Amino acid sequence: MALELTHELGTLLRFTAQVGMAVRGYSPSHQQQPPGSPFTAYAAEDVRWLGDCLAQCEILCAALASGDPRSVVSGCDHLSVVFAGYRDPLVAGRRGSVLTFIRQAHVVRLQDAISMFGAIRAKALAQLDNEVPPGAAAGAVSARVCI
Repeated sequence: MALELTHELGTLLRFTAQVGMAVRGYSPSHQQQPPGSPFTAYAAEDVRWLGDCLAQCEILCAALASGDPRSVVSGCDHLSVVFAGYRDPLVAGRRGSVLTFIRQAHVVRLQDAISMFGAIRAKALAQLDNEVPPGAAAGAVSARVCI
């Protein structure tokens, strides 16, 4: 049975669009800030982390396309850790991401994405709980033999 993820996929698409809007804000045609402002001084760093955020979503997209609920759970777990790491200055190699997502908090809501990963994970786990074990026929009734 396929997972019903209409709401969650809509949320994922909306989140990726929000990240895209944040990146677009750094293009010359959309710049609201004067050259040399603190906002433009961080453009390269922000685009780096925003792009990384989008690229990480490919893991979940591939898992969903595979139709394997175990892969979906794994992808959601991975993304939840990565996205939480964007906000944690102690995560090695991600110190710059904290400031990026603070600057972009009015557009990019990491917590919304993390919550959405949790919702997808819960549905995938529920599907795993309802799976028929290998070798068992769906709808089969077990019988006890009494002697």
